[in-house]
Amino acid sequence: MNTKTRNERDDFAQSHSSLRRIQSAVVRGLCGGIADMTLYRWLADPEKGFPKPIYIGRRRFWVEAEIFAWLEAQATKAPAKPAVALAAPKPKAQPTEATLALKPKAAPDGTSNATLAAK
Repeated sequence: MNTKTRNERDDFAQSHSSLRRIQSAVVRGLCGGIADMTLYRWLADPEKGFPKPIYIGRRRFWVEAEIFAWLEAQATKAPAKPAVALAAPKPKAQPTEATLALKPKAAPDGTSNATLAAK
């Protein structure tokens, strides 16, 4: 028979809530809906400092408090600079008289000079 009162059980649950284990799908959702491959890359990158999982059988679990602490640390870091500077699009070249002279001119009946030469 369980002799613990409800308050004792609640106190126990609150004291151990920082040890709550969450699965990979929950972690990916907390991190913005990232793909499993992104999670794999974060784990492989020591500079990221992403929390390591706990393996139980073949499943991975993370301590929820560690994930929240890591997310808070990321929010305080300076935003990442883009790897490649984005260049402004180049303006279209305006046609010159030389390029206009190369274009076939339309005859009054709507056919071009190139069509007439082929006949």
